[in-house]
Amino acid sequence: MVAECKKRNVEALLGDFRSFRSAFADAALIWSNCGLIHLPIDEFSDGLRFLAACVKPNGIVAISFKTGDDIFRVDPADDRVPVDRPTSFHRIESVRQTLSDAGCEVVASIHVPSEADTTFDYCWLFALKKS
Repeated sequence: MVAECKKRNVEALLGDFRSFRSAFADAALIWSNCGLIHLPIDEFSDGLRFLAACVKPNGIVAISFKTGDDIFRVDPADDRVPVDRPTSFHRIESVRQTLSDAGCEVVASIHVPSEADTTFDYCWLFALKKS
């Protein structure tokens, strides 16, 4: 992916939020589409706080995740995903509280049942960084 970006003169970084803390600052919008769900519960919260810290005042943090009871489990391989994947599942209230503690106010949310797995739903939260 990085090589493809470079071919198109697009700056790209390979790593995660723990690797590039100084590379992110003053974003107007951060969108994490299930980007943190493969982190353990405590690291998910750290990652979410980091993303919120990178957004400038009045910017937006948009995040999606799988709902559940704040657990971390291995999802078995299936026809969509060929390998077992550790995945975290979060209570919506916990994620809202983490965003609030990070200085963000949830201004919109979408909750959609999973069609493939009845043990969880998907949630999207859109939070405004307070000034």
